[in-house]
Amino acid sequence: LPVSGPCKSIFAAVSAATSTVRIYPRESVTISTLANMTDAADGSLFTYIGSAIPIIVDLGTPALRHTGVRVQLSFAGASGAISFSNSTVEFPPGVNRTIVYITGLVDSTPADLSATVVVGTSIFIPTGAVKLKVLLRIPLTLTFDPSTQLLVVGNIVTLTITIGSAALVGTLQVRLDYQIAGGLNCTIAEFKAGATELTATVDVYGILPAGPANLNVTLFGPAGAFYYATVPQFVTTVRPRRYVVIDNLPSEMFITAANRRTIQLRLQSMPTLSTDVITISHVSSTSVVASPSTVSLSAGSPTVTVTLEGLGVGNFLATKIFLVRSQSNEYAPTVNATVTPVPVQALLGVTLAGYLTSMYVNDNQTFVVTLPRL
Repeated sequence: LPVSGPCKSIFAAVSAATSTVRIYPRESVTISTLANMTDAADGSLFTYIGSAIPIIVDLGTPALRHTGVRVQLSFAGASGAISFSNSTVEFPPGVNRTIVYITGLVDSTPADLSATVVVGTSIFIPTGAVKLKVLLRIPLTLTFDPSTQLLVVGNIVTLTITIGSAALVGTLQVRLDYQIAGGLNCTIAEFKAGATELTATVDVYGILPAGPANLNVTLFGPAGAFYYATVPQFVTTVRPRRYVVIDNLPSEMFITAANRRTIQLRLQSMPTLSTDVITISHVSSTSVVASPSTVSLSAGSPTVTVTLEGLGVGNFLATKIFLVRSQSNEYAPTVNATVTPVPVQALLGVTLAGYLTSMYVNDNQTFVVTLPRL
């Protein structure tokens, strides 16, 4: 390097190890998150109230190793809308990337999430703010009235689940958990991100009598935290199955109307719901017919009389010739009766021996009438 000035005559030229100096551009600080946490509709990052989103604060790959950087994060949205796991981000020497978690507290429209370099300003500058919004959690409703929709051992009850909208990301799964283990089983409903179908169903199957106890609506899966159940808990009972029974069932029958037999159908126990109607219908059979073909029972009318008439030779099972339906589904679909077949027989013949085709006046003749062995 040349020397100038009034005293240059007594100084030699300055020597240097290198003849060039490299000037580097300032490095950038960027803010980003996982790709699926960006709303394609408006380009903003998002989270839901009560959920956390990871925010990546990145110094990139600096040309020279830094000696320490401090970055301050801030949000321009609604007051108290978010909380930072750490709003002041420290980068020790050589560390270029870290993650901060932001939790949604209050809903907020898209607003600037920005970074300010506090230490290291001579080297690093922020690239600019990104947009962040906080969304309300989505309501989920299970349509279930334990007072009218009875859970019964051996029965399946299908319940409807409705969501207000589909989450922007992740899959929601829903199940019902009963407080008493082994009382019931339940299928799982599922809602995918961005789905247009906002209803799904679960099947609840009673296994053992239990309760009353809590039936909890459990939300899980990647999007489980983005929803809330409007009614998270119900109190219900898994009830034993009730039956219609037959009294006076004959051990055998003969064909024709002259040999009709009368039976009684009755409720083995009273229904849980006083308004319940239990309908018993005759199922077509080649051996027997019931009259009337359809009857109804209720708490106010728990018994009814039915006539059976043999149609043809064969056997029938009492459990197969009647179908039971109850409005509450509390009663078994078959009657509670013996499983022993009831035979329907043809009319028995009478034999006559010693019959003469002609007689004289005042003659006497003995005939032998024989009945078949029963």
